[in-house]
Amino acid sequence: MSRRAGTVAVACATVLCACAAALESTPGAAPSDVACAPVAGPLGEGSTLEGRAGVYRLEMLDEDGGRRTAGTLTLVAQPDSMRSVAEATSTLFGSTTARPADVGAPTVGGLESIDPSAPGVLVLERERDQGRSIVLSLGSALNRRDMTYFDAASVVLEVLRIDADGFAGDWRGEVGARTSRGYFCAARPTS
Repeated sequence: MSRRAGTVAVACATVLCACAAALESTPGAAPSDVACAPVAGPLGEGSTLEGRAGVYRLEMLDEDGGRRTAGTLTLVAQPDSMRSVAEATSTLFGSTTARPADVGAPTVGGLESIDPSAPGVLVLERERDQGRSIVLSLGSALNRRDMTYFDAASVVLEVLRIDADGFAGDWRGEVGARTSRGYFCAARPTS
């Protein structure tokens, strides 16, 4: 890691720790009064999570809503030098304390890693034939910059709605031929 990237990583770590500590001590940081429910897509033209760094309450539910996990999702702006990822742009990265395994999703490395070269959460945005695509890739092993996985487990949150309070969509976990699915909501904590 270069000296500049190391400095960026330390700065990001400081911001992430401060944001997570603020959420843990913030009144209203408990699950929101509004129930997380499935949403429909697709995203509108020009949709982005760019500029939406901050702390969110992440809630993931399995397909039938019977199992759930919730935790803090902390996102920071991706340094310019690390924004290009294959055919996508990484606008944000961060960490989460949610436990996707609780809803049947695979574990793909640490979720609390704040190393920008292998973050616990990586936000990827790109244009596709079907329209705008924004996904959050979960797991530091999957999000490593120095490796490309072709047949690995994955957990991806696909953003289908963005509003003033946060964003929501579907999630998918894959390990070999086994697929798990559900929906998620990420909302800024109320105060």
